[in-house]
Amino acid sequence: RTQRKAKKSGQLSGNRVEMLGEIGFVWDKYEAGWEENFQALMNYKKTEGNCLVPADFKTVEGISLGTWVTVQRVMKRKGKLSANRVETLDKIGFVWDPSESEWEGNFQVLVNFKNVEGDCLVPKRFKTVEGINIGSWVQSQRAEKKKGKLSADRVEKLDKIGFVWDPLGVEWEENFQAL
Repeated sequence: RTQRKAKKSGQLSGNRVEMLGEIGFVWDKYEAGWEENFQALMNYKKTEGNCLVPADFKTVEGISLGTWVTVQRVMKRKGKLSANRVETLDKIGFVWDPSESEWEGNFQVLVNFKNVEGDCLVPKRFKTVEGINIGSWVQSQRAEKKKGKLSADRVEKLDKIGFVWDPLGVEWEENFQAL
């Protein structure tokens, strides 16, 4: 700490600064900590294929990576994360809003279902081979809209692909026509 203060105030000679640098002295412990966590995030991405770190995740080295990722999101939202760090995280595919990312992923699964089946009438308990319970997600979209909690953008996006808001009504209409 004394060496950091001395360097900052200009009281540490260039020779001593150089000597400390040669042995890997950390001049900015906060920057070093950020870099260490960023490297842990890069390792996580290599292993998991994404930056969606669970909030309670710790690395084998004991780094609370989930907490660090959450802090980065909060710092950005508050405007306290530097543009350079935002750009650095953006370059590796950092997810700033995991719930939005999850919704978009489920929406894409629904689009794929429609491409295969020809409609958006997903059975209630339908799961993909990857284990995504898209049937439950579809049900929750209907419930959210009914409660007025589904954004207009999401409603519009679902409408564009022919989402069925009232599957029982559709079934009734089809049966009536058949009758």
